[in-house]
Amino acid sequence: MKKSFTKIGFYLLVAFAVAGLATGCGSDDDDIPAPPAPEELVLSGSLSSEKTLLTGYTYKLDKGYHVKSGGNLIIQKGVTIEAQENSDDSDYILIEQGGKITAEGTKDQPIVMTSKTKVPGAWGGVHICGKAPINLNGGSGKSEIGDANYGGNVANDNSGIMRYVRLEYTGFAFNPDKESNGLTMYGVGSGTT
Repeated sequence: MKKSFTKIGFYLLVAFAVAGLATGCGSDDDDIPAPPAPEELVLSGSLSSEKTLLTGYTYKLDKGYHVKSGGNLIIQKGVTIEAQENSDDSDYILIEQGGKITAEGTKDQPIVMTSKTKVPGAWGGVHICGKAPINLNGGSGKSEIGDANYGGNVANDNSGIMRYVRLEYTGFAFNPDKESNGLTMYGVGSGTT
């Protein structure tokens, strides 16, 4: 009788070990996104589709980055975007009409947009151009940075979301009549958060 209990105990032990291995090798790891390739950590040029900036990474803003119509720049909580402060061209993010920014930080993990050099006026900030009515003659205008169109007749236009986003070392004047602020909203509609 003692021998049969020992065999049963042995088989149960083996069964638990196999079950533990099977559970440990589950597909939970498949949900973790692969880290971005180095070239994916640079924001430059334009975006006309969807791009997600992943929590825990620092992205380099190199010159102007235009989110075109149909594009959506999704920025996860805790992301840092660091302007490189180019001497030839200003670094900035421009959301054009029909484009979106979905930047949702949290109180504990804000999104930080800053500059590599940590000096005031180092980069051009974020500019959002919507399709809502404006008070300029003709009902439309051009952004002070990037020359993008804004204005129209879509009062509830949606250019995206910005929550818990900190903008550092941004804003400067090109001349007495033209400037770049930290955050500039041109004709942004009520659908924007």
